[in-house]
Amino acid sequence: MKNVSELLKNTRKQLGFSQDKVSLETKIKKPLIQALEEGDFSKFPSISTTKGFIKIYAKYLGLDPNKVGLLYKRESKEVESHMMVKKQKKVKVPFMFNGRIAFTIFFISLIVIIVGIYAIHEYIVFKTPPTLDITVPKQSSITTYNPSIQIIGKTNAGNNVLVGGYKVTNINPNGSFDITVGLQNGLNKINVSAVNTLGIKNTDVFNVRYINLKLQKIENASTFSVTILDKNSSTFINATTGKTILFNHILKIGDKVTLKSDSIITLNIGNIQNISILYNNKPVPLSGYGFVILILKYQNSKLTISKVS
Repeated sequence: MKNVSELLKNTRKQLGFSQDKVSLETKIKKPLIQALEEGDFSKFPSISTTKGFIKIYAKYLGLDPNKVGLLYKRESKEVESHMMVKKQKKVKVPFMFNGRIAFTIFFISLIVIIVGIYAIHEYIVFKTPPTLDITVPKQSSITTYNPSIQIIGKTNAGNNVLVGGYKVTNINPNGSFDITVGLQNGLNKINVSAVNTLGIKNTDVFNVRYINLKLQKIENASTFSVTILDKNSSTFINATTGKTILFNHILKIGDKVTLKSDSIITLNIGNIQNISILYNNKPVPLSGYGFVILILKYQNSKLTISKVS
């Protein structure tokens, strides 16, 4: 059975009519004539409009417009049914489902990337030695006449600060600190360290030489020096006069201690067998082993030594 388009086209040709003639006499524009004969009904706004043009064209060609209209109605139902199936095939539920999966995968991937970047950042932060910015003192080698030195600095919040191996307790929440360290006569080596939670340390070392002017003033009057005989050894010296501590330190080669003149000095010495002592450049007679306590009395330019133990 011929469809409507073929029926209209073949009938026009049998009658010997051109599309221009049909358009002129039916007042239907030529593009619409072509659309009717080619079955391109999408150029018409609705099915009822299409059906109206088909009946006008069929009546002009001498065909029964009602029969041709019924033929188009049947075809249009078939076309609609076909289009519905086609639309159902195109609109697939999995498409929306796949879109959701893609979004979920993207979202999870984004979270993994962010967490990964954060983990790498934290690893670098913890593996990198903590910052330690010492603003006071500004130099690593210092000579001072003050018996103490101020250390001001800053590290990362949450880090510990050690000075000479001892933990500093008065650190501010932002990591800044301000401490005062007592000095002993002579060279003082001060280690300042910042330590993070992983135990990674950053250390600055300061060599501070403290000159005790009170002792220096009387050096010409009375000088007490210790020489270490064994280069691998060291000697603990504690010198007091009354309740005043003159010296309390571990001595190494070349260190010198100055005592007050016309005073009684109590001297505690370790490793006495490894040392020699000069008092005003004169040897002090010592004998024995291990730890000893000496009482030195210097009056009227004369030295008296009493050995307690």
